[in-house]
Amino acid sequence: MKKKLFVLLVILAVVLTGVFAEDDPEVTVTLTGSIGPVFEHGVLESGNLLASKNITGALLPGGSSFDYAYTSNQTMSNSKLYMSVTDFLTEDETHSIQISSITVGASAATVGTNGILIFDGIQNVGVGSFTQKTIKVIAAQTESGKDYKNDDVVYAVSNAENGDYTATLTFSVVTE
Repeated sequence: MKKKLFVLLVILAVVLTGVFAEDDPEVTVTLTGSIGPVFEHGVLESGNLLASKNITGALLPGGSSFDYAYTSNQTMSNSKLYMSVTDFLTEDETHSIQISSITVGASAATVGTNGILIFDGIQNVGVGSFTQKTIKVIAAQTESGKDYKNDDVVYAVSNAENGDYTATLTFSVVTE
């Protein structure tokens, strides 16, 4: 019994003397994070940037249009966004239809060494905000006039072979 009483007294002494008491009751948590550079571009649809988009009815007289945009948290003044374009081609590439016109925003597209200039420099617009332009592509309907490259229109919807035709638009960033 004396041993049990002795153990009980030792335990009480430890508890009452504060051996388990904490000198500093504060706990600190430090949260850190970083934001890296963000740059995304694509077809803008319902507030989202799409990496690819299929548009049907592109050979109709009114053509096709879509919004192209970017978001960035950095300014890249030496970077420009260009678009390259193929004529409408059949899957086996044996038949084609030229593109009569391309507009970027309100301006007719001009073709340069790197393609058609869409954005002349990338600005910090903040992630989630967009800089956008509407791009409109119209297939040549008849064999007359010039195409967007200033070549004579020879291949048009009016003289095209039956089949499915696809034009491909490729967007790229070039640092100059």
